[in-house]
Amino acid sequence: MDVQDPASIRDCVQDVVQAHGKIDLLVNNAGSGYLATLEETSDAALASVMDVNFFGVWRVTQAVFPLMRAAGAGRIVTITSIGGLIGQAFNDAYCAAKFAVEGFMESLAPVAQRMGVQVVLVEPGPVNTEFVASVRSKAQASGTELEAYRPLREAYLAAAAQAFASIGQTGSDIANITADAADAADAADAADAKTPHFCYATSDMIGALVGRKYVDPTGDSILALVGARLP
Repeated sequence: MDVQDPASIRDCVQDVVQAHGKIDLLVNNAGSGYLATLEETSDAALASVMDVNFFGVWRVTQAVFPLMRAAGAGRIVTITSIGGLIGQAFNDAYCAAKFAVEGFMESLAPVAQRMGVQVVLVEPGPVNTEFVASVRSKAQASGTELEAYRPLREAYLAAAAQAFASIGQTGSDIANITADAADAADAADAADAKTPHFCYATSDMIGALVGRKYVDPTGDSILALVGARLP
């Protein structure tokens, strides 16, 4: 399925329903990163990031939700990011998209629940896959990196690399948190728990970071935390 192509989404949904008669579970996992500041992000780049990360989630969920509502059952699991809860330097467009997804799902969830449909967010921190290398190479190839940001960018990338090395999870870790069918009461079973939580931070450390934001309504501590990666 191409989440940017409404016809592709429609055809895929129709194929699944024709083969299986219904859709029980939707996992929104398509994503596209973009490493750049506001000044370095063109309208076209912003539109592309938003189209995959937000509008793609919107389109696919909109295509599947009526089937689940009619059946009175179903589960929608969406992979967001710590970047949808806490802004990350040099990820302006990506975080904007992920924040939008969080708001969308938080608005949908209580209404969906009344229709028998459970909405779940899985919120990873650093994940050691090819995603980050791809994002970095795309930023370098764009030719839009401004010299004024070079010292800040280098410091951010060094701190990010350290975070990935020390607390980074694997793709399999995230997959297990999303889909492993074990105990219904286990917080790691977002896809299969009979009564799942709305949000699943994928590690205790990510949960603690998010908790810091919720207990400080001024936002000052989070701004200081994110800024600590910069000289």
